[in-house]
Amino acid sequence: ASGSNAPPPVSKPAAYPASMPASVPAVVDDWTLYTNDFIRRYELDSEQEQKAREILRARQIERDRYLQRKNADIERITLLAQNAANDEERAAAEHDADRLQAPIDRMFQQLKDKLNTLPTRAQRARAEPASRPAREATSTPATSSPANAG
Repeated sequence: ASGSNAPPPVSKPAAYPASMPASVPAVVDDWTLYTNDFIRRYELDSEQEQKAREILRARQIERDRYLQRKNADIERITLLAQNAANDEERAAAEHDADRLQAPIDRMFQQLKDKLNTLPTRAQRARAEPASRPAREATSTPATSSPANAG
C-alpha cells in the first residue's frame, strides 16, 4: 500500500511515537497496544483493567482533539517537508513537526504515569523480572520502600 520511496520525516502520524511499527493497523494505535501490554504485564484485575481503559480513552480523546485543532498545521508542515528544496527547508519542517509532536509526547507520558499508579506491589514484584533489564540485577536492592508496607 506504500507507493513512495522514502516518506518525509514528518509523514509519520503525529498521533504515534516514533516506535510505532508500520504494520500495525491504524484502528489499534500504539497507545492501545501499550495499554494492552501493560494490562498483561502486570496481570491487572478486571477493576484495574477497566480503570486502565478509562485512562487510555481519556488520553486518546485529548490527543485526538489536539490533532483536530492542529490539523491545518500538520498538513502545512507535511507539505513543506515533501516540497523542501534543500536540507535547510527539510530541517525547518522537521523542527516544526517536533514542536507539534511535543504535546502528544507529553500526553503519552501522562498515560504511562497514570497507568503506573494501578498495579499493586505484588503485581509489580511479579512483573519485575520481565520489565527490568539485566543491568539492574547487579545494582543494590531498593532501599527506601519496605517490602511489607502494602
